[in-house]
Amino acid sequence: MTALRAAVLDGRTGAAVLSDEDVTGALGLCALDPVGTVLATTRLDHARTSGLRSAGGELWGYAEAGELVAACWVGANLVPILPGLAGPARDRALDAFAKLGAYRGRRCSSLVGPRDDVLDLWRRLDGVWPAA
Repeated sequence: MTALRAAVLDGRTGAAVLSDEDVTGALGLCALDPVGTVLATTRLDHARTSGLRSAGGELWGYAEAGELVAACWVGANLVPILPGLAGPARDRALDAFAKLGAYRGRRCSSLVGPRDDVLDLWRRLDGVWPAA
């Protein structure tokens, strides 16, 4: 990942549902790809001042070595936030989000964001989540 690092996740590994305290870290990730994460950024900006519940969604995070390296905004749409992740690290993040998504069930109408991120996440969720 680039020099900009997001909040530490207290030693948690894999994907987890995050709290209001993690919003600033997720916004730091969004800043690394402002075009691809514009939808997530608008919702997280709202959450920064009013809380995730008021913003209408959840924030999922994926940590490696105690650092937030990927996130998803999950509201009416699911928006993966995977700035700069490639290769095995990207695959681990997508696998973790798919596992969390399978556990929590489908709550969104669609996946939105950079094409490759959306399609790769959907390939992992297809068959687990029903089609919209």
